[in-house]
Amino acid sequence: MFSAAPVRYATGEVLVEASDLRSHGFGEPWGHTRRYASRLSNPEPIGNGVNWQVQQWPYIVRHDLGVAVLGMSTGALWFDPVGSEFVGAFGIRQRLELDTAAGVYRLTDLDGSVTEFDDFTGMFQKRTGPGGETIEVKALTGNGFNPARVERNHSSGGSTTVEELFYEYQSVFGDHALSRITLRRQVDAGGWQNVARAEYTYYGPNDDHGSPEDLQTVTTQEWDGSQWADTGTTLYRYWKEFPAGGSSSSSSSSSGGGVLPAYLLKYVVNPASYARLAADPNVTDPLTANDGIVAQYADFYYEYDSQRRVVKETIEGGSWTFLFSYAESGHADGYNAWKWKTNETLPDGSQNVVYSNYAGQTMLWLFRSGEDEWCEFYKYDPDGQVILHANPSAISGYDEDYADLLHEVSGSYEFLRDNDGLIRTYSYHQPSGFIASESTQKGELGTSIKLREYEYVSCDCCAPGGSSSSSSSSSSS
Repeated sequence: MFSAAPVRYATGEVLVEASDLRSHGFGEPWGHTRRYASRLSNPEPIGNGVNWQVQQWPYIVRHDLGVAVLGMSTGALWFDPVGSEFVGAFGIRQRLELDTAAGVYRLTDLDGSVTEFDDFTGMFQKRTGPGGETIEVKALTGNGFNPARVERNHSSGGSTTVEELFYEYQSVFGDHALSRITLRRQVDAGGWQNVARAEYTYYGPNDDHGSPEDLQTVTTQEWDGSQWADTGTTLYRYWKEFPAGGSSSSSSSSSGGGVLPAYLLKYVVNPASYARLAADPNVTDPLTANDGIVAQYADFYYEYDSQRRVVKETIEGGSWTFLFSYAESGHADGYNAWKWKTNETLPDGSQNVVYSNYAGQTMLWLFRSGEDEWCEFYKYDPDGQVILHANPSAISGYDEDYADLLHEVSGSYEFLRDNDGLIRTYSYHQPSGFIASESTQKGELGTSIKLREYEYVSCDCCAPGGSSSSSSSSSSS
């Protein structure tokens, strides 16, 4: 198991990610990877706790403006309907089609892999990789949405290996909540061999450290040949209501006279820290230990504002503190117009100041230490792809009154040095959207020197079902 917990600068959203089961053999890696996101528009349990999404459980959502492929926060794919077809928004190059006869949506990725979704429920059914290997849902649980069994096959040397993820659920307030997932393996007609598993618990209505259906613990185990051996436990605690000073009309509005749960992650205690917490002589049970003790062992702690954005993050038992503040501009939306400004104060007092466009892409990254500042700047094409990256040596200043920050007039920037500093430029192959060339130059008016160039050819033979894909070659100058 691993856990990472960055804060997304553009939105202030905490992104806690953990991989409970992993299998890297037989083609595409698969397993069970969760990500918690604090700013989902509608807190919702999809089977693994409120606000937790599972990478291997992608699904289709249809809405008034089009179709979205969801399953991992900040990784959604948005498509706009144009006649009977779907066109990717924000410059995405994946293709989505609806096969009404077969009753499936098909999403084709850039590597030629194809993912199929049920056109009624929107849930994941099957994925076929570039080499033809398949990962398929073999059974659903009672709600018709969550998977009960997912299998993938691999044949080599006359032998076939089947890997299966077997899911078990419990009922939590009428919802299906994953209680256990087991990875097991079968060779030819032999019996199933256990490999690894993960077990989950959730908070109930009267628990002090989480609201109903908040994920509480994850315990991973490996099969040693005769029995299951624990490999670690992760503990999560949540704000049941918004922290002091962080309440808002959206969080404090009542339903039947009660305050709506916040569903905001407060503490993350990863396995090594959990073991130390459990060994503390003052702790009888890590699940009931008071917050003051848990704080000493927590890998991450978070506080939020009224918009569910992180304003404070501490790590390693409170050893390091990071503070965040946010601002929004009035500029019209565009890839080269800043929308959000995030100021992160680091433990040593230095700061990261990040200006992002409406799509969440970084336009200007400023590092400030005392009186010194270093900037990096990015310019995007109409598809949201980087076409210019200016290093600190090429930037003479910036002004946030300008939407593009560096004030471009007639193709020239006021705050880019004409003949000094490193600038990198990029071009892209159409219609694939793959990178076509990388170049460098000294200053805005410097001579462009090509570093790499890529050529692409169509290859119908290597993609699943004979559909076309692309292969590439590159040359360097």
